[in-house]
Amino acid sequence: MRDQDKNRRRSSLDLNTMVYGKVPPQAKDLEDAVLGGILLVREAMTKVNDILKPECFYVEAHQRIYKAMVSVFYKSRQIDTLTIAEELRKNEELEMIGGSYYLTKLTNTVVSDAHIESHSRIIYEKYIQRELIRIAGNIIGDAYEDSTDVFDLLDLRDISTEVQSKKNVNVASVSIEVISSIHNKVHYARKKQEDPTTPDDPNEIFTLFPEWDRINGSLFPGLFIVAGRPGMGKGVVMTELICRMGMKYPVGVVNGEMTNKQLLIRIGCNLQKIDNELWKKDPTTVSDEELKMVYAAMQEAQCLQLHIEDSTYIHKITAKIRMWVQKYGVKAVLIDFLTLIRIPDEIAKRFFSEVQKLNYVMEVLRELSKELNVPIILFAQLNRELYKRGGNKEPNLSDLKGSGNIEEFAYQISFLHRPEYTDIMEDDLGYSTKGLIYQIIAKHRDGVLGRIKYKFSPQFSKIDNWDFQEVVGWKPSPLVGF
Repeated sequence: MRDQDKNRRRSSLDLNTMVYGKVPPQAKDLEDAVLGGILLVREAMTKVNDILKPECFYVEAHQRIYKAMVSVFYKSRQIDTLTIAEELRKNEELEMIGGSYYLTKLTNTVVSDAHIESHSRIIYEKYIQRELIRIAGNIIGDAYEDSTDVFDLLDLRDISTEVQSKKNVNVASVSIEVISSIHNKVHYARKKQEDPTTPDDPNEIFTLFPEWDRINGSLFPGLFIVAGRPGMGKGVVMTELICRMGMKYPVGVVNGEMTNKQLLIRIGCNLQKIDNELWKKDPTTVSDEELKMVYAAMQEAQCLQLHIEDSTYIHKITAKIRMWVQKYGVKAVLIDFLTLIRIPDEIAKRFFSEVQKLNYVMEVLRELSKELNVPIILFAQLNRELYKRGGNKEPNLSDLKGSGNIEEFAYQISFLHRPEYTDIMEDDLGYSTKGLIYQIIAKHRDGVLGRIKYKFSPQFSKIDNWDFQEVVGWKPSPLVGF
């Protein structure tokens, strides 16, 4: 009977070991070696500081020791057993890690800092494995809860961004990418000169606003901010971009301000030059000819390569954009507009102001753009202060204050301005501004600034090309096919 009980207990123990008893990924010996190397060699900390952080260490004592090392390092003091012991003692943690004896023991396990970088990367990889196990466990638990928002479970941005940031960058491989990129541009441009039917370079994407593209060239992964006050034409510009780009490329649209039906109505008006007032007319006055135009507009709209998301939560937006790129090959994303994007309550609690929340959204979108290699055109509102100024009331970068660190995160910032809207009927040269909209390129990280002028037809949700006014010695690139 006693043997049977013993066997039962052993069986239960074996089952628990199989299911729950796995030891988390770790490399204790390497942790000893890295910490010992830092204590022995003055320059060792500079080699590992960009790789490791305290929580990367599995052993809690090692976390405390490394945290003390970082603190001493940033105070520009020598790192050795005495300074670290003093730092730990000051924080009342010396006895928690095993006293000064434990620090001395670490230095006895190594003779130099040889291979400390490779050892640090292995420690970091073990940390990532533990984090993935933790996150997967949380996802499994949350997935069983009916109250869980499934899109919350899809957002692994924090850990994926961190992993990407730790990858080694080889200059030789990047230089090859640069050479390959310019070679492809020249190759496609020359072939197109010889044969106009040659397909476009699949790696390039343009707004298809000719003057804007002459400034930009092919769009880079990054945030292209288009900002303006209400009534300046942001919705019309977005509609025009959707119609032009959607005819040629798969495009994602985050439609935060309008309903999807309203967006399709605007697209239809643009494609067939239907007056917006048609949808407000008494139905008994709508003619058969007008109905035919609506049918034709919706048929043409169905030919656009569009993928639409109307959620305004950042985690749902990022999850959808990832899916669009991976499944449908989306090449650019348009988002309307910045201040409508919301963040989950559990993340919002970290921030004290709306500006901090906007900065978080901007950072998420910028990192997503780089990760997926797609440009994001993000529309934004401007504050009212510009109307209190004298002169032509053109917006400038200072009008973005209070909207987060847009200037810091953006690759390009442009403003939309309708002089006619502010009762300015002539420009500086005396030309009429009636029916015009200006796109003012106010920041361009590696390009020129300028002012693009368009014909504005709000009743058709349409914009027509006009010209470009040079501001900073801009010259067209011979590689851009416009």
